[in-house]
Amino acid sequence: LLLLARDDSGAATGFVDLQVWPERASAEFGGGIRADLQSASMGTRGAAALFNWLFDDIGVRLIAMTNALDNIRTARLLASHGYRLQANRKT
Repeated sequence: LLLLARDDSGAATGFVDLQVWPERASAEFGGGIRADLQSASMGTRGAAALFNWLFDDIGVRLIAMTNALDNIRTARLLASHGYRLQANRKT
């Protein structure tokens, strides 16, 4: 699914690209917020609403989250929801 948020004038304010695998009860998503709206907690509130919807209504049990180590905004957003950094392990 591609979800697009718009403001009162119809201009795009953000998006979420969501993939759900019902047979695995899992999901993955990415998204973004328009530059002039960043650092206003919109991403944090939007992520909370998305997580609640996925877990409570859709029945997802696992969400895959990845971000670049230098992506501070996403790292803070994920940390605010209890996600912790886990380094890749070599086998």
